[in-house]
Amino acid sequence: MSAIGSLRTAVGALLGSPVLFLAALVYGLVVLPQNALSLVGVPLLPQLIQVLTFFVTPFLLAGIVGMAAEAIEDGDTRLGTLVGVGKSRYLTMLLGKLAETAIFVVFFILAFFGVLFAVIGAGVGGGFAAGNAGPAALLPLLAVVALVVIPFLLVTFFIQFFPVAIVVEEAGAVESFKRSYAVVRNNLLSALGYSVVSLAVSLLLGAPLGGYVLFRSLGASGPGMDATTGAPGAAPVPDPTSVATPFSPPEIAGVAALSLALTTVLFAFRNAYAVAFFAEHRTARAATPTEPAADADADRSGVDPR
Repeated sequence: MSAIGSLRTAVGALLGSPVLFLAALVYGLVVLPQNALSLVGVPLLPQLIQVLTFFVTPFLLAGIVGMAAEAIEDGDTRLGTLVGVGKSRYLTMLLGKLAETAIFVVFFILAFFGVLFAVIGAGVGGGFAAGNAGPAALLPLLAVVALVVIPFLLVTFFIQFFPVAIVVEEAGAVESFKRSYAVVRNNLLSALGYSVVSLAVSLLLGAPLGGYVLFRSLGASGPGMDATTGAPGAAPVPDPTSVATPFSPPEIAGVAALSLALTTVLFAFRNAYAVAFFAEHRTARAATPTEPAADADADRSGVDPR
C-alpha cells in the first residue's frame, strides 16, 4: 500500500528535521487566540480573528510545505525556507485558499437550503408527526446527502493536494487544482488510503481533547437557577455584561495548551504526509511512458520528473 510508504517518508522527514515542528508551532500560535476565545465564550471576536488569520495562514502553509519538500528531498531543512517560500508563493496560495473557501461556501448553502426544504416538506406532509415518521420521511434528507454531501466529499478528496502543487510544482491557483485532481485520479486507491490514514491519525490524536471539550460543553446545558431566588430548574437571568462558558480559567489554560500542542503536531504531520504522497505519485506518473503530459508539466515548473 503506497500510502504507507509515503507515511514512512513523512515520519522520517519529521524525525530528521524537527524544525518542521517549530514552523508548525508558529502556525499554532497564530490560530491559538481564536480557539482560546471560543472556549471563553466571547461572541463574535473569535470569528473576527479567524478572518484576519485567514490572510496570514497561506504564508505559513506555503512555507511549511516548502520546508517539508526540502526535508524529504535533501534530508534537512531550515526556517529560512519557511520565509522564502512563504513570500514567493503567498499570493498564489491565498488565491487557492479563497477558491477552496468559495467551494465550501457553495456546498454549505446548498446543504442548508436542502435540509431546510427537506424539513419543511416532511413537516407539511406529516412525515415527522408523532407515529408517522416512516422511511418515506427520510427520503428528502437522503436526497440532500446524495446530491450535496457526497459530491462535497468527492470534491474535497480530489482537490486536497492543491497546496502542495502550488509549492512543489509552482503551479498557479487554477492549475494546482488540476494537478491535484490528476494525481488523485491516477492513484485512486492510494489516495483513498492516504485519506484514511490521515483521518485516522487526526482522530486518534484529537479525539480525547475534542471529546472532553464536547462533554464539558454539553454538561453545562442542564437546568439553570434563578439568579434572584436560587430556585433550581428556573430559567437563568441573562447578564449582558457576563461571558457564558462552562470552563474554569485553569481548564481554559489547559485546553488551550493542549490545543496548541495538537495543532503543532497535526499541522506538521499533515503537510509532510501530503508532500510525501504527492511527490511519490507525481514522480511515478511522470515516469510512465504512456503519459507524456507529466513531463510537460515538469518542464513548465522547472522540476526534473526523475
